Amino acid sequence: MRVDRYELHELIGEGVSAKVYRAVDTATDSVVAVKVLNVQLQNDAISEQRFRREIQITRLLNHPQIVSIYDLLQANGHTCLVMEYVDGQNLKDFVALHGALPIAAAVAVLSQILRILSVCHRKNVIHRDLKPQNVMVNEEHIVRLLDFGIAKMTTLSDLTQTGTAVGTPE
Repeated sequence: MRVDRYELHELIGEGVSAKVYRAVDTATDSVVAVKVLNVQLQNDAISEQRFRREIQITRLLNHPQIVSIYDLLQANGHTCLVMEYVDGQNLKDFVALHGALPIAAAVAVLSQILRILSVCHRKNVIHRDLKPQNVMVNEEHIVRLLDFGIAKMTTLSDLTQTGTAVGTPE
C-alpha cells in the first residue's frame, strides 16, 4: 500500500485506534514508521486531534529516547503520522523471545524508563498508556518510549470524557 510518498511494508504494531507499518520514504529512500488511523476513526474529530497532539507532545519533549514524529498527513483517505523507525522489539516481545531479563538488565531497562518519564513529568506530560508494547528495546537494552497518543499535557485541555476508557485494556 502507498500513502502519499510512503510505501508501506510490513505491519509492525497495532492498537485500538491505529496500525503502524515499516515504510520507505520514496523521496529520500529512508526507512520510517507510518501510523495509520483506523478507517472507522477517520472522521472522528477527537481521534484526529489526538494525532495532532501526539506530534505537539513529542516535539515539546524532544528527548533522544522518545520516538520522533516527523509529519502528520492526510492522503488517499488516510490520516497518518510519519515517525522515526526504531530497530528493536517492544518489551513484551523482547521478554517473550529472550525470557526474563537478568536482574541487572531489568533494573537498567526500568531505570531508563523512569528517567524518560521524569523528563515527561517535568514538562507536564503524563503518558497514560505505559505498557511493554510502548517500550522499544534493542539488543544492547537501550530503551525508546513511544505512543503518546493519549498522553495528557496538564497545561492543555483533556481529550477524554468522564467515564470513558482510553488505552489498552490488557
